Amino acid sequence: MIYRVLNPSGQTKKVTLSKQDLAAVVVDRNLADCDTANNLNRKDLLALLGETPNRPALSTLSIVSGNKFQAQAMHVSEEQVFIYDGASKSLWTMTLSSKRGKIVGEAKIVINTPELTHVCAITCTADYIYLASAAEDGGGLFRVKSSEPERLDCVKKNSMNKIVQGVCSYENKLYYSDKKGNVVFHCIEQDSGEFSWEILTGNTDNTIHDGKLLSKDGFSCNATHAQCGPITTTGKSIIIGDIASKSVRLVTDVRSLLQYHSTISNLFESFAIHSGKLGYRDTSAPVIPNLVSVCETFNAMLAEVRKRFCSDELKPNGPHGCLPYVTISMFNDLKQEVINLFQLTTSLNSDYSINPNALLSVACEHHFATMRSRYPMPTLLQYCDLLNTVISESLKRLTVSDYNYFTHKDSYYPRPDLQAISVFRLQRPNYPGRKNPLTDEEHKLMQNWRRDFCAGKEGHIISLTMYTLI
Repeated sequence: MIYRVLNPSGQTKKVTLSKQDLAAVVVDRNLADCDTANNLNRKDLLALLGETPNRPALSTLSIVSGNKFQAQAMHVSEEQVFIYDGASKSLWTMTLSSKRGKIVGEAKIVINTPELTHVCAITCTADYIYLASAAEDGGGLFRVKSSEPERLDCVKKNSMNKIVQGVCSYENKLYYSDKKGNVVFHCIEQDSGEFSWEILTGNTDNTIHDGKLLSKDGFSCNATHAQCGPITTTGKSIIIGDIASKSVRLVTDVRSLLQYHSTISNLFESFAIHSGKLGYRDTSAPVIPNLVSVCETFNAMLAEVRKRFCSDELKPNGPHGCLPYVTISMFNDLKQEVINLFQLTTSLNSDYSINPNALLSVACEHHFATMRSRYPMPTLLQYCDLLNTVISESLKRLTVSDYNYFTHKDSYYPRPDLQAISVFRLQRPNYPGRKNPLTDEEHKLMQNWRRDFCAGKEGHIISLTMYTLI
């Protein structure tokens, strides 16, 4: 069971975990592997977690040091919990372990920091533990080396214009928020040991409205923050608490999104989609390699999500941070069908090449647009009556003849090249012979149908003779 705070009054709501989420908790606590957890039912998962109605498995930790303990900041890593005690001005660490659903912690002091006050944030990287102090005098960004916890070094001192309010690490990189400048900095350590600072997000030229700084979304430095507060990370994003605007801001890396757009744009180029020009376009983009690349990218995304949720049968549909499973399946089917089509045509004629534009639905759409030029909503009989004429006219536009077949300056049809087939070599369809003519009853039925459904149509002539084929 998990309980979440709904409002400042402390009211809580019980949130029941799904079987899939329970399995993820079991795997996270090293109580079972993915295959075992997924094969267990809900009751067995709860029993494995040691959860009962009177004793929830997800417990709360507390630390007591003598009679006084003031927890000012905390950071939770994969293996440890770091807590700063404002009463003793010391940094504590707690090593956590899980035993049959119970969380056991062993606490000890890492370093005493009598010179620090107003410690507001803690984070850690592979080699260092960082402390952020918001004190205007003597505050700043400090670090302790994990292998040498007896030494505290100052990385960045506070000033009148820059005060550290929060600090976090993402992909072993360090970031801190400045509540005076209202920006988030990316800390870069040089080979010499010196630090340089690059703005990750925020702009000192904030827009002021009615005497208040405003928050504005945007890319990197185009975004503004009213007052930067604490920062943390979740997944692959950085979360910023904007105190003045009473909002939570999300900073997301768009490299994965750019990779997606780059991959899908290559596919669009293969079929000349979104070219902005009417009609067929010549393209040399490789269709099958691009399709294979797209499918590999999307399948890798699906595999990563399934691994994260410990389910080989998971079919994501949006909330999992992945493309819908139906979309990925459609791309895989498209790849296989295109490969089959190219292999078939190559086996029949190795010199024949398929124009990828012919595989688009736009060809079908243009055909139906031509069919509707006479009848806006043709019936089945009207469609059959026009089909031969429409196809003949379309073939004339695509073939070579002794005359220029002009349709429009921006014609949908490409200009025939010298290798195109001649219009005079086109084979005409063989019309069926007149066998089994209609009986008198059937003929009368057709007459009644014409009277009831086709009367009053200008220029509308329907043949009343219908023949069936043997």
